[in-house]
Amino acid sequence: MLGFLKQKIVIPFIDLLKQGISPEMLALSITLGFIIGIIPMIGVSTAICAILALRFGLNIVAIQLVNYIAYPLQLIFYIPFIKAGEKMFGYTSSSFTISEIVELFNKGFIRAVKILWLANLQGLIAWIIISVPLSLLLYYLFLFLLRKFAQESSIEQ
Repeated sequence: MLGFLKQKIVIPFIDLLKQGISPEMLALSITLGFIIGIIPMIGVSTAICAILALRFGLNIVAIQLVNYIAYPLQLIFYIPFIKAGEKMFGYTSSSFTISEIVELFNKGFIRAVKILWLANLQGLIAWIIISVPLSLLLYYLFLFLLRKFAQESSIEQ
C-alpha cells in the first residue's frame, strides 16, 4: 500500500518540483485542492479548482489530483459540516443521511437543491470557518515537506 501511495501520489509531486514548479506554488496548489475538495457542495469542486488554478497560475494537475484524492472526504464530511452549521445557527434544516441525499438528487437536481439549499448554506459557512485555519496549517506543512523534497532531489542530481 505504501508503495502504491508513493508511486501514485508522492513521486508525481516530486516530479513537478523537478520540472521547476516552486515549492510555494505547489504547496498552495495542494492545499487549495484539498480544501476545495472537501467543500460541502457536491459536484462543484472540480470547476472551482480549475478556475482557481487558471486565475492564480497554480498547477492545474496538482490541484485537480488532490481534489480527486479528497473527494471521499467530501462525502464523509458533508453531513458533519451541515450539522456544524446547524449548531452555529440554531436552525435544523434537515436530518438527511447521505443515501437519502443521493436519492433526492436521483429524483431531480433542481428539486434536491430546493430542499437542501439552507442545509448546504449552513454547511458552507461551517466549511469556510474551518477551512481558513486548516488552509494555513496545510500550506505550511506541505511547504515544509516540499522544500525538504526539493533539497533532497537537488542533492541527488
